Amino acid sequence: TLLLTGWEGAICVAMASPVLFLFASIGGSVFGARDDAPRRGHTLPAVLLFPFVLSPLENRIPEPERRIETVTTIDIDATPAAVWPLVASVDTIRPEEQRAALFLAIGFPRPVAATLSHAGAGGVRVATFEGGLRFTETVTAWEPGRRLRFTIRANGDSIPPTTLDAHVRMGGRYFDVLTGEYQLVPLDGGRRTRLVLRSEHRLNTHFNPYAAWWSDRIMQSIQGSIQQVHKQRAERGTRDMRAAHR
Repeated sequence: TLLLTGWEGAICVAMASPVLFLFASIGGSVFGARDDAPRRGHTLPAVLLFPFVLSPLENRIPEPERRIETVTTIDIDATPAAVWPLVASVDTIRPEEQRAALFLAIGFPRPVAATLSHAGAGGVRVATFEGGLRFTETVTAWEPGRRLRFTIRANGDSIPPTTLDAHVRMGGRYFDVLTGEYQLVPLDGGRRTRLVLRSEHRLNTHFNPYAAWWSDRIMQSIQGSIQQVHKQRAERGTRDMRAAHR
């Protein structure tokens, strides 16, 4: 019903489904166990009206803010020097480079590329996703081969309303991604790299604990997918370089 009426998008329906199914089952069990069958016809319409009655009251209660950090890690068989340029600027990601992931399954757009205006602090990365989703990332820490940190601003005006539901729209009332940071940790004497990706995001909902669980899972999925692309590209480049020196 939520999808058919246009009240919610696929992502919100996927996130809400476990709770909706749980309470629908409880309500159905309680209602079915009652003996006053003649009165059920009057009770059901009243129950169906509850969302319309309670929604205006809920909107008057300010949503508390919660900030969450999501951390994902991947080990890459390539040196930090080989991984660094692939992290600083991301060439167009081809469909065959992306695997199945949670964020794709629930309808979040695919990442496309991240271009960098210039090296160093103050440089601007523009990260693009399918559907017109675009982020402006301003570099605040630039340590080649070691660390890249940036603030994130969603270009909300450029996002078509059909791309994301209002409840999960980046930079919106309920959700926003604030910062990102890559750390490159040398392994095995610098022959391999542990790539750590951190992001900080904001939630403003009346059910922050549940929303935080979902947002962390989705961000882990997005970050992990992007890190897999870095891993594939860096290791392919390393293999090609080793083959050329044989």
